[in-house]
Amino acid sequence: MAIPSPAAPPPPPRQPVGHYTAVNTKMTWNAAKAHCESWGTILAVPHNAEEETAIESAYGNSNSRWIGIWNGGSGDVYQSIDPPGYNPAVYLRWHTSANPPTGAGNTAQCVYKRYQASMAMLPDDCDTTERKFVCQAAPSPPSLPP
Repeated sequence: MAIPSPAAPPPPPRQPVGHYTAVNTKMTWNAAKAHCESWGTILAVPHNAEEETAIESAYGNSNSRWIGIWNGGSGDVYQSIDPPGYNPAVYLRWHTSANPPTGAGNTAQCVYKRYQASMAMLPDDCDTTERKFVCQAAPSPPSLPP
């Protein structure tokens, strides 16, 4: 009888919902990303409706906020900025005017949560527009099997 090989360990759990910090200083997406990282956190990334709601609760119903989703510098496929080892899939709830966003071409587009219109998501230029943002506790790196 063959001994089954051990299954790969599951990725470590994400930080519990609720570890979000709203930052009320306006910055470009790239500057906001660097600011969160300087604290040992990342721009908030929703992976489901529960996390999206928790992010919204961190800043209330005022001002649009950058979140940790972008198109990787080109194209119309959006991904999270989660650390390596995590699935880059994200929960996207686009505003009706950008459902889904198209036409980014070779332009870096980053995602913000709009405070009007059902708090939906929209893309914008990563380097010119300044917005407030939300940081979240960074997930621990995946552990290697023994």
